Amino acid sequence: PNVWTSFQAGRLDGAKAREISAAVDRLERRASIARLDRQVVAYAETHTVAEVRRWLKAFIARVEADLFNDRAEAARADRGVDVTHGDGGMSWVNAYLPSLAAPAIDKRLTKAAKAFGADDARTLAQRRADLLAAWMTTNESGEPAVNADIAVILYASTLAGADQLP
Repeated sequence: PNVWTSFQAGRLDGAKAREISAAVDRLERRASIARLDRQVVAYAETHTVAEVRRWLKAFIARVEADLFNDRAEAARADRGVDVTHGDGGMSWVNAYLPSLAAPAIDKRLTKAAKAFGADDARTLAQRRADLLAAWMTTNESGEPAVNADIAVILYASTLAGADQLP
């Protein structure tokens, strides 16, 4: 109720209210939710969304500490990789990984990408993406680890040279 009242009064913006709502969803005990409602508004009114998000994580870990390991195991069970195909021949690869692995991957990608030096015309982000793609599609010997069959679909009129449709 305190969060809702503060949101309605304009003392909390939508982003902070959304973070608090997500925290409520993670809490399992009514007493914990009531405690959050009593404490969070004073903090959230004077801090950024990122600071509120960190505070909420710490609050949940502290208030329901006995459930922390259960939550961690449940999150770990949800790990996985998703590929979403986009436009322009590009796709997103999203990986939900343990927090210990993600920074190590980030550090390795950045270190290897910077090693190309200033003469490489690609941005750091482009080099990181190219490295990840190369690492995931080659084996330890640098040979292709992926076999692909390529099919090309085009209009018969384009094949005959009558037009230049895609």
